[in-house]
Amino acid sequence: MIGSLASEFDPQELVSEYRRDLKALLEAKLAGEEIAAPELVEEKAPVVDLLEALRASVAEAQGKKPAKAAAKKTKAASSGGSRRKVATRK
Repeated sequence: MIGSLASEFDPQELVSEYRRDLKALLEAKLAGEEIAAPELVEEKAPVVDLLEALRASVAEAQGKKPAKAAAKKTKAASSGGSRRKVATRK
């Protein structure tokens, strides 16, 4: 499979778009053309309320723990052998 993807490497095939665009920009500037700054489009990231996310996480964790603990207690009580006997002095 890897052999089918292998081919001869030709460094002339590699093109740096950044270098190409920068060269065109510099040549335009040297020719006296006015260079306009590109319009920036700001993408707004979704705002996450970290405190609310933490509260939800804690509430979810607390809701699951009692169920697990209750299952363990029920299992231990039904087996009967989980309690240790303590020797008492008379």
